Formats: sequence, structure tokens, C-alpha cells
Amino acid sequence: MSVIRVHKNKNFTIMSNIHLRDKNLSLKAKGLLSVMLSLPDDWNYSIAGLCAICKENETAVKSALNELKLNRYVIVSKKLPNETDNGRLKYEYEVYEEPQFEIKQDIEKQKIQKQQIQKQGIENLGVELQETEKQGQLNINISTTKKFNSTFSRQKKEVSKKIYSLKEQKSRIDEMIKRAEKISYDELHMERVQSENVVCCIRYFIEQYYRLTGNFHPVLTNETLKMIIERFTKKYKDDWGHTILSLASDIDGNEEYKEIIDHYFTVKFDKVTNYNLPHFASERILKNIMYHVRNYI
Repeated sequence: MSVIRVHKNKNFTIMSNIHLRDKNLSLKAKGLLSVMLSLPDDWNYSIAGLCAICKENETAVKSALNELKLNRYVIVSKKLPNETDNGRLKYEYEVYEEPQFEIKQDIEKQKIQKQQIQKQGIENLGVELQETEKQGQLNINISTTKKFNSTFSRQKKEVSKKIYSLKEQKSRIDEMIKRAEKISYDELHMERVQSENVVCCIRYFIEQYYRLTGNFHPVLTNETLKMIIERFTKKYKDDWGHTILSLASDIDGNEEYKEIIDHYFTVKFDKVTNYNLPHFASERILKNIMYHVRNYI
């Protein structure tokens, strides 16, 4: 068998193998991410721009892009009109070689805190190892040493417990999102693109809930998730009989669903309300917020 070696002296891209070996990504999504990673840092990402350099049509590019967003390889951030040069709403795409999770950062912070506590303990223990002939008389209080060791041990256990709790809660959220995706396929028989759109809506809401409250969203039952999915894909009518497109149908392109969810968290309701997915997905709330965002913002 002959071996052909490609000499990559120029015009080549070095990238991580993480996304290429990620079984959660389709070949289509892996290919699009590889193309995006090969582009210059200052390349202005857009659906039209990606379509111009790919053979696939707009629908295929959007589908692959949604898959990358769903798996957190592409993060889209919104810039308000007062933050842009042209005074218009703008979305910025950040492309990563490995998945990015905001919740993961908090776990890492807890690990760093744990390491600092351990380091502090080691530094203090180092005082006892100094050569005695070079030191003056030390006032060693046994009860104080025991108290410190007890405090250090308690802090260490508390940090470990908190890290475990964060991991456990994140695991429950990930499992809930997978259940929502399964419900959309098996029970509601949705097409893949629409199912991905629904999951994007749910995931973004959960992320915003965590960012604004500092807590994980409560875990929901399958029955509640099914109700939410049905309402996210339902078309409503306004007071004049005009059709209001569903929340999930607006993900492709302008990602209006993010504006709608963001606006929900800014509304002060008449009664004391715990912001959550079931409340947001109630027909009256969802219909009014979608109409308001599309007509007044």
C-alpha cells in the first residue's frame, strides 16, 4: 500500500481533537466548527457569511450552528443598541475548541478555594518544622492547635460537600434537558431542528435563571416539561386576530427567543412571582411578552 504524506508548510490550521471526537456532535456540526476555527480571529460571523463559504444551504448551516450552540461550542452574546457603533441590536459569536459551561466555572472556583485552604494549612504546619536550635522559645498551645485542625477539617468538608452538591445539581439539570429532548422526539414527534430549537430555549432560560438568581432551576417532571414544550411550539393570535409565531420557531437567524426570555426576567408582575419555566410558559404570560417584544422593543 502506498503512503501519501501531505506537507503542511503553509495555509493550514492547528486545532484541538476534542470536537472531532465528541460523540454528541454530528459530522455536519464537526465540519462546520472546523471551518469556523480555521477562519481569522476578526472574521465577522453571520449565517450569510457561512453559507457563502460552504456548499450547504442556509437551513443546513443553521441546523449545524444550532447543534454547536446546544453543545456549547458556540456561544452567542447579545449587545444592546447603546453598546454598538451603529446603535442597533447585535449578536456576537464566540467559537471554542471545547464546550463552555458557565456552571462549570463555579465548580472550578470551589476547587481553587479548596486548594487555597489546603495550602494555608500546609504553610502553617511548616512553622513546626523549623530547626529548634535556631528559634527562641515557642508558645505552643495544644488546645489552639487542636482548634485550628478542627476548623480546617470542617472547612475542608464543607468545601467538598459544596462541590459535590454543585455537581449533583448540574447533573440533574443536564438530565432534565435530555428528558425534554426525548419528549419532543418520542411523544410529540417533532423534527430534529424543531426539537433542537426547543432545547435551546429551555437551556437558555435555565442559564439566565442561574445567572440572575445564583441558584439552579428546580427540576421539572416529564408532564410539566411536555406542557412547556407544547407551548413553546404553539402559535398564538393577538387581540386583532394576527398570528404570533411560536417561541421555538424564531431561533434560526435573529435568535429573538433570547430577547423574549431576557425581557421576561425584567417584568415586575402584580403579584409576588417566582420566575421559573412553568410561569414563563403559561399562555397569558408567554403570549403577552412575545407580542410586547415584537412590537415595542
